[in-house]
Parts: sequence; structure tokens; C-alpha cells
Amino acid sequence: MCGQGTTHIEKLDYKLKDENGREFVVPQLEVEVCGFCGEHIFNMQAVRKARQTQGRAGKILIRLQPTLQNALAARAQKNKRSITQEAQHLLETSLAAN
Repeated sequence: MCGQGTTHIEKLDYKLKDENGREFVVPQLEVEVCGFCGEHIFNMQAVRKARQTQGRAGKILIRLQPTLQNALAARAQKNKRSITQEAQHLLETSLAAN
């Protein structure tokens, strides 16, 4: 935008905020950086990656062995919770105990 320098591509761990002001980091985001003023320019691929990362912010993917998944499902049903709610409950109570 400054028209003074040339741009080069950098991979950065880029910190952004969502619409609620919560911060999240997009790892290894490719951005064009102006060598003169330092402005960051985002192409559509970078914007897509940021949106995908934002959608996953605060979420954890856990792969369970079938026996553990069955035990968690049974416990969730007993407590009238979804498997996700039961896993969150177990994590919260475990972390609170420490």
C-alpha cells in the first residue's frame, strides 16, 4: 500500500482476535510483508486458514480407544449428558482437583 518497497512471503505464527475479542493464533500463516513499511498483506488462502483456525480455537480433538469410548458413552448416558459434555465434565473436575 505504501508503494515504496517490495513484498516477500513470510510464515508467521499470527495472533488474531475474533469478533468477541478472544485471541487465537494461526500457526505458520503465509503473509506478504512489505520490506519498506512492514505492512502485512493476506491472500485468500491465508484468510481461509485464519477462518478455519478460528473455528477450531478452544476445541480439542481426542481419539479414544473403543473400550474407553464405550465406557465414556455409558457414563454420559447414565448422567444424561452427551459424550462431549461428559468428557468436558471429567476434564473440569480432574483439573479442579489438582
